[in-house]
Amino acid sequence: MARWQAGDAIAGRWHVHDVLAGPFGVVYVVFDGESGEVFAAKAFSDVLLQWDRILPHRFKKEALQWLKLGHHQNLVHPRFIRSVDGCPLLFFEYVCGTNLGQWIGTANLTDDPVMVLRLALQLCDGLEFAQSNGIGAHRNIKPENCLITPQHVLKITDLGLSKALDDSLIAASVDARVVVRARTRADLAELVHGRRAEDGQTGAATAIYLAPEQFAGSKHVDRRADIYAFGVLLFQMVTGTLPFVATSWMEYERLHKTQQPPLLPQRHQLFGEVIYGCLAKDAPRRFTDFAAVRQQLAQLYRSLTGQTYARPLEDDDLEAEDRDIQGLGLLRFGYLRQALGSFECALELSPDHPVLWAHKGEVLRQLGQCDEALVCHQVSLELDSKCAAAWYHRGLALCALQRFSEALASHERALELDPRCWQAWMDKGLTFAALGQRTAELACYDRVQELNPRHVPARRN
Repeated sequence: MARWQAGDAIAGRWHVHDVLAGPFGVVYVVFDGESGEVFAAKAFSDVLLQWDRILPHRFKKEALQWLKLGHHQNLVHPRFIRSVDGCPLLFFEYVCGTNLGQWIGTANLTDDPVMVLRLALQLCDGLEFAQSNGIGAHRNIKPENCLITPQHVLKITDLGLSKALDDSLIAASVDARVVVRARTRADLAELVHGRRAEDGQTGAATAIYLAPEQFAGSKHVDRRADIYAFGVLLFQMVTGTLPFVATSWMEYERLHKTQQPPLLPQRHQLFGEVIYGCLAKDAPRRFTDFAAVRQQLAQLYRSLTGQTYARPLEDDDLEAEDRDIQGLGLLRFGYLRQALGSFECALELSPDHPVLWAHKGEVLRQLGQCDEALVCHQVSLELDSKCAAAWYHRGLALCALQRFSEALASHERALELDPRCWQAWMDKGLTFAALGQRTAELACYDRVQELNPRHVPARRN
């Protein structure tokens, strides 16, 4: 159970807006009353902290490695560590958007190999940077640790934190003083959730992306285990399904060690060489590093698009994107004036960025300044007439002014540019509702559910 709940103030400073529980820990989404920023704060569960009194030290050690990495567009940016009542908390940027798990199995990926390649290349860029700068292995690559911003930038989180758990497991296996002898992450899941991990989904979930050698212990795990996990994830992104499906840790161990992944459907064959090269059972037969994986994926991208995939942002452009991400987080939780300040700082760094103008326009709309918002969207479209975000937010501003026919035209233009944006389909449906066109409204909601099955439009029924 989480130590703090929504509405609490951690140490009287960090106001909790949301609590996201995982198999071994919890993430608190907080507003910092001193700095005026939104953060995500990661902590291990109290059960684990009590099980291993050295775990807080191990957590801090790995968090410091992450902090020392440096800034990269495809890594979540950690900011600082604080201990509150004996609980270490790692504060990092809050990424307002989704995670890769919410994309898997949807047309956003299964019908769009170019988008799969864009996200996979970003994942490679982030892991290549991390592993070249002190992070030996991530150890826990999975969809939930791949966050995606509204502009489809993938950011990897939890770098190296699983090593703290793995080191505790190694210590428990050799220390006779430890009463509870946890040997695997399934055992840890059993500790946290108070049940046999093999009998439920929690323990099994920890094994979905593990390389064969990880089941024997984590002492000698290296970057090739991450490459195997990447192969599982890429298979899942392409097909919408896992290469191996089981209900227990032991069954996953057998499948990962002995079974070959299934053949890809014909339409996904172009990914076969990369996926099967990652999923070799023997670590030496896999790609040597993520630079090699990226090279193959970049060739595929070039063959499909005729273009070279860009390298990550740097310097002022990267800082502007950080300010934009911070602004979106503030906007989500209603800190409108602070959000406006973040967007304006971003525009000082990158004044010709059309999306930043669109986001400034959106916060002005929410402040009730719709005419000023439309001016921002006009600037955005003068910079780039194909900026889908500008057309989308322009439609919202026009709806607020009850100019519904013009709003509908903006929604339609946004969807011409980004036909898989389920939020634009949702707002187009709401605009049809305002115009009294029920049949067209329902058709939009059907499209929303095709693109995002987890979202059920409130007006659908």
